[in-house]
Amino acid sequence: DKVDYTQALKISERLLQCHYQEEKFAGVGFINNFKKEFNENTLKIFRSWIEQYCHNWAFCDSFCINVIGPFLGKFRPKIQT
Repeated sequence: DKVDYTQALKISERLLQCHYQEEKFAGVGFINNFKKEFNENTLKIFRSWIEQYCHNWAFCDSFCINVIGPFLGKFRPKIQT
């Protein structure tokens, strides 16, 4: 069976909750595979992930480059400053 976007978000968050950086990075890489599915509601989820799991520069860099970057690339014209 294929994993859908909702399941991918749950799997990724579960990996982000792990103590080992490698597992957190796996969560980042996994959700990046679903970047075509990112939608405007995804920003709320990503914001909560940053608040809860972004505790060191390595994770923050990986998350911003691999998740937030593609999100902004997709929605940049719609984001108001």
